Amino acid sequence: MKKIVLLGLMGASLFAAEGSGWYTGVEVGNTKMDFTMSALGVSSSGDTDGSSATLKVGYYFDANQRASTWYH
Repeated sequence: MKKIVLLGLMGASLFAAEGSGWYTGVEVGNTKMDFTMSALGVSSSGDTDGSSATLKVGYYFDANQRASTWYH
């Protein structure tokens, strides 16, 4: 269900006109990181996993100027 909603939002953002007018955008990401650090004889290692999503809304005044806001 989440994938369908995400694809719908992404599709809606494709219809925004470039140059002037309102636009919307969605960014979704996922990360996984394994790391090992060592300094001055002290070692540390770990792993982390995370995800994020951002919703953007803005207005193009012309091709070079815009105002936008986002929720992360």
